Amino acid sequence: MRQMKEVLHGLKPVSIMVFIQFTIAGLNVFYKLAAKDGMNLRILVAYCWIFGAAFMIPLALIFERRNRPQLTWTVICQSFFCGLSGPNLTSGSKQDPAFATSEEGREKNG
Repeated sequence: MRQMKEVLHGLKPVSIMVFIQFTIAGLNVFYKLAAKDGMNLRILVAYCWIFGAAFMIPLALIFERRNRPQLTWTVICQSFFCGLSGPNLTSGSKQDPAFATSEEGREKNG
């Protein structure tokens, strides 16, 4: 029984990585379906960031409530620049090329 527990504990990181890869693949399928139906990809990215924040903020407040770092000007500036660049990098590097390689994207772009 102890050996089985150690094996399952060792498989935990691998199973989490596989789960994340399946989640990313599913999101890519949903991005393609939404783009095929004519949804603006920038709005889709905005929805993704809004739902991600709505999911992560309560988790952070619950699990990290005892060990919060001090809110210094350095942390505020880093958060600002991260928030400024994050959506732009996601929008331009993932969804647009995925749509451009599809049949609908090629027809739309000429």
